[in-house]
Amino acid sequence: IKIFEDLKSFSKAPNVSLHDFDAYSNLKYLEKLGRLKKIKIIGVPPTISQKKAIEEISNFLIKL
Repeated sequence: IKIFEDLKSFSKAPNVSLHDFDAYSNLKYLEKLGRLKKIKIIGVPPTISQKKAIEEISNFLIKL
């Protein structure tokens, strides 16, 4: 599990139609408008077990 504190770690997905407008595009748009001041994204790998993911995310949230 990795914690991201900005959008610089992500690469832009191709936008061909409005159906391609994803979470990254929305967050980038909010950042451009000045409505996104601070961000924390919890990245969970698809191969991690549910139990381990819950444990690690819980530990992170407790530290906040």
